[in-house]
Amino acid sequence: MFPFPLTETMIRQRSQEQSYARGRDYYEGGAVAEMIRRGNQLMAEVEGVNMSHTWSRLPL
Repeated sequence: MFPFPLTETMIRQRSQEQSYARGRDYYEGGAVAEMIRRGNQLMAEVEGVNMSHTWSRLPL
């Protein structure tokens, strides 16, 4: 999926704790539809009750 190993530690280091927890909940709940790397950003498409096709970005 990615041309480099992506670890939980890498994501945690680049996220605020609250954002990380929310993203983890989305992922574990099956709301992450797609993840891609675009340049120096990790992008995730998130689907949910109060959001449809929202993209979240994380600088790498």
